[in-house]
Amino acid sequence: MLQEADTTPTCEKLLIIESMKKAVHSRSLWIRNKGELIFHSDQGIQYASDESKNVLEKNNILQSMSRRGDCYR
Repeated sequence: MLQEADTTPTCEKLLIIESMKKAVHSRSLWIRNKGELIFHSDQGIQYASDESKNVLEKNNILQSMSRRGDCYR
């Protein structure tokens, strides 16, 4: 879960990656191995970057992105 101190108006890629890593480490292995985790976001470049994809892939987290102009699907 992102903390208030982890937010910025510009949504810089490094901030997103560090926040992903914090979220991964806050979950125990037991929780991660019991079911599939899904990271849902919009199609922002910071979420579509290779670094972001690598963090999710390395931790067996499925990436889900909304459709353009429809952040709820």
